[in-house]
Amino acid sequence: MKFYFTNEKLIPGGIKLVPRAEKLIELKHIRQGGVEAMEKFRKGRVDTASKCEKFRNIDLKNIWENLSQNFKISDIHIFFQQRSNGMKKNVIVVTFQKTDNRRRVKKSLIDEIQKNFVYHGTWGLIYYWENPNGVNTLNCLKRQPRTN
Repeated sequence: MKFYFTNEKLIPGGIKLVPRAEKLIELKHIRQGGVEAMEKFRKGRVDTASKCEKFRNIDLKNIWENLSQNFKISDIHIFFQQRSNGMKKNVIVVTFQKTDNRRRVKKSLIDEIQKNFVYHGTWGLIYYWENPNGVNTLNCLKRQPRTN
């Protein structure tokens, strides 16, 4: 699950930063998917996913609770993505795995992610990706806090 947002005040303290080489990732996707993967789902991007679905105005509470019952959080980290429009996006990645071979993620970090990104309100857009490596991804964009 990935949370894309711009408000730096929402970045949890103590979260691990993982640098990301976007150009190398795009080259890897080209090698994996070939020319037919170019602009398969997104203009100007290479997409190797077999499926992409788009959902609007989603409350993640039930999805998060279902994932938490069936999987364990094995990693939480952040990377910074420079968008084509020049805007910097903060991206928090939460990895759920079925296995018990996982690193311990601090409960306080999980609680802060839940507060700021799961129970805060809704997400204007969520993209569900089925990737060729067997890892499915929910990309959450357009954070919409509750107003009450």
